[in-house]
Formats: sequence, structure tokens, C-alpha cells
Amino acid sequence: MILLNKESILQRLDDKTLDITLVQSIDSTNNAFETHSPTENFSACLAEEQIQGRGQFQRAWHSPFGENIYLSLCYYSRKSLSSLSGLSLVVGCAICKVLNTLVALKEPALIKWPNDILCNNAKIAGLLIETKKIQNETHRIIIGIGLNVNMQNAENAAISQNWTSLFRLTGASHDRNVICAELINQVRTFISLFEQEGFAKFAPLWNEYNAFSQKTLQIHHNQMNTIGKCIGVSSKAELILELKNGEKKFFSSGEISLYSQGFLNTTKVFIKYFVVAMLSYGVDISVFSILLFSNVNLIYSLVNARIVSSLFNFTCNKWFVYQAKNIKSAWRELTEYIFLVGVNIALSYGIIMLEKKYLKIPDIPAKILADGFLFLFSFYIQKKIVFRKPKKDKL
Repeated sequence: MILLNKESILQRLDDKTLDITLVQSIDSTNNAFETHSPTENFSACLAEEQIQGRGQFQRAWHSPFGENIYLSLCYYSRKSLSSLSGLSLVVGCAICKVLNTLVALKEPALIKWPNDILCNNAKIAGLLIETKKIQNETHRIIIGIGLNVNMQNAENAAISQNWTSLFRLTGASHDRNVICAELINQVRTFISLFEQEGFAKFAPLWNEYNAFSQKTLQIHHNQMNTIGKCIGVSSKAELILELKNGEKKFFSSGEISLYSQGFLNTTKVFIKYFVVAMLSYGVDISVFSILLFSNVNLIYSLVNARIVSSLFNFTCNKWFVYQAKNIKSAWRELTEYIFLVGVNIALSYGIIMLEKKYLKIPDIPAKILADGFLFLFSFYIQKKIVFRKPKKDKL
């Protein structure tokens, strides 16, 4: 393991007078500048380990000792907060440029708006920018960068999303001192240009690094979800989505994710639904057969079997198939599901009686044929009505 070395980093910097603080462990490198005094120069803090590393939306950032880069840069700007809105996108461009030129990656590093860096569809880096007004229209800007370098495993870490590292991508360890120096050089160069000319200068480069170019996204903003095709960012650093009706919407903040409601997504959901349905049906037909052969009449056997299997089915569908894990919506979903079960039972009884009367089919085969139709009927109703996603903007 090669530890960080202040002299080694300074030797590779364009500005060898840069104020660098290197610590073994810290709660968060961004916190190192809470009592920092205004200066015209950049300052940097590097740590081998973060105890309380954080990312966007106060999410924890896994920061094991000696494996990754935990870097914060501090500088002071007289730009207004509105004109600083594109800063995270500029820093993202700097990170991508370093990774794509310094490391032999099979797939390029790209940006997930506004501040995640992806490689091979997995998160490799993130950044957190914090601003605070100091005095005389001066803002203190702290840029926190977390980059997964030599991390191989994180089984014990609560990482809630797909992640990768330079080691995972290349199969080799990397000298973090070299990468740190290049990151500092590139970020400072881009920020200097940003301070002079604003974000418009970087919009074409950002669009080149756009991980979701021309892909359909869902953005959660102001407690609403909007779906549209990502066509890039504006000169004001706003994400642009093109809706189905051709309208363009601009977003300065929000949380985005790939949106998939096409054939492949439906197929995956259907496969899960089929597995759960088969398990539920095993419960259903077993209870039905036991009751029927115990001289319980058809309707009571049908109702009791369906109630028992439906409880199992509802739980599995909610948590496994449709992943509708919002507890607040459970009562609404349960009410709609109970109504669906009632319709299902009525249809089952009606179809079975028609089959017995006109086709002379025995009870159990008649039920199996009826359930084949109701299987598809229930899938459609559950997907479209019961376990529907939160309301989205109309496109």
C-alpha cells in the first residue's frame, strides 16, 4: 500500500506553493475548512480515511483507510450564488478529463448530472460542493471529491448503489499521489476559466461527458417526477429533458434515474410475478383441494383458498416484484388489492361454473383453466393500478 505523501504531490503540482493539509483520519475533509480564513489562494485537505464522509443528500460516503482519494479544495469567490450553480458540473468535467487521460480505461468516465462520475455504468466518484457567504459578497467554496481508486471490496459497507474503482476496472493498483496532483491541477485550471467566463464555456464539454445522453430519464424535483429524454445541459447548467410532446423542461436541481417502462422492464417484472404466482398458486390449489376433498362446498373452498394465497401473494408482490416499499402507501395498495381479489374470486366462480355447465369439465381442471386467464388479468391490474409508481407529470 502506497500512502499519500505531501512532497510527492507538491512536486507534481503546477503551483508548488499550494497550501496542503494531509491527515491520517478526519470526520470529513470538507469540515477542515469550517474555520478557514479568507485567502486569495486555493487550499487543499487530503485524508487517508474519513469517519463521516458524506455525499449528496447527506448520504454516507464509504471511506476506508489508504484505498481511495478523499480530497477537499477551498477557495473564495465573489460570484453570485446563481452564477455558481454550474460549478459542480465544471468539477465533474475536470474529474472525467483526468481519469480518461491518466488511466487506460476500457470505457470512458462519464457524468451523471449533477455530481456523480460513472464508469461502466457504476459510480466511481462523487463530489459535494458547499458554499457559505463570508463577507462583502464573498463566498467560501469547498469542493469535496471522493474517488474510488484501489478499493476492491466493500461487503461490510452500506453502499446502496452500484460502485466500481480504478482497481476493479484495470486490475491494477494506482499511485494516489499522482492522481491527486492531476486532480488538483485540472480542477484549479477549470475553476479559473469558470470564474472568468462562466459555465457556458463548459457546456459542450459536459455534453460530451453526459452519461445519459439521449436516454429516457426520470427526475424527482419538488416532490414530482418528470420523465423525458435527456438532451444535455443549458448554458446555465440546467438539465434539459425533452418530453413526449416535444416540450423542453429545464431543471437546476433534482435526483435523476434511468427510466425504463418498455418491453424489457415489463418482461423482468413478469418473470418475478410468474415465480411468485406459482408459489402462491401452490398454496391456493393445496388449500382448495384439501377443503374440497373435506366435503367443503365449492364456493367456500374457493374463497378460503384464495384468501390464504392472496395474503402471501400481496406481500411478495409488494416487496419483491414491484418493490413498492413505501409503507405509507400500504393501506391504499391493500385496499385496492382486496378489491382485485374480490373481482378475481367472482370471476373464478363464474368461469368455473360456465366450464362445468357447458364444457362438462371437473372442478379442479376447471379452476386451473380459469386461473390461467386470471393470472394475466391480475398481472395487468396490479402493475397498472395497485402497485403503480408515484404520480408523474403528464408528458
